[in-house]
Amino acid sequence: MIRVYDQGSSYGISIGQPEIQGFCLGHPSCGLDRLRGLWVTFDRTTGHLIDLRIKGKRDKAHLNDAALASLVEGMRRHAEVKLHLPDPGDDWRVDWEQYRARNPRS
Repeated sequence: MIRVYDQGSSYGISIGQPEIQGFCLGHPSCGLDRLRGLWVTFDRTTGHLIDLRIKGKRDKAHLNDAALASLVEGMRRHAEVKLHLPDPGDDWRVDWEQYRARNPRS
């Protein structure tokens, strides 16, 4: 189940293993198939990815950053619809380099 959490100045989205497995069907080499859950938090004003939490085993050698970015982007768009946020268009994308610079442990 996809869950959306309105946290005022930010919003969070969580998904479980069934949603991740569904995503993996369309992206067989994504390296996400062993994940059991994913939680992301975005800043409501800037759209920046604030937090990313992964539940389950992950093999960084086989984890496809592009596939993970695509999944997170889909989660963000789902939350925008649920929370009735204005569509920022294609200019508002998850910037992994920026996120990793702010969160070096990822």
